[in-house]
Amino acid sequence: MLVIQLSAVYLRDAMRTSGMLEKKTELAVIFAFGVDVTPGAWQLSAELGVKVFTADTIADLRHTFKAYIHYAKEANNEKKEPSIDG
Repeated sequence: MLVIQLSAVYLRDAMRTSGMLEKKTELAVIFAFGVDVTPGAWQLSAELGVKVFTADTIADLRHTFKAYIHYAKEANNEKKEPSIDG
């Protein structure tokens, strides 16, 4: 689900995004480009496991998100790899 709005990030945005946690956890994210994130939205996002990315430029958001996805894929691969216990 992709939602685009040009306003501050509120509690409802964190709740709406949390629905993605059931489908693909690493994509439960909010991009806040040049807008405020309310304290309640920050807190609820942290409690629910929704990641909030903020930046002053789109390039910075893109770079941060790419690094996050790379890290998430590596973490997921480590979980799937069988352990070799001698």
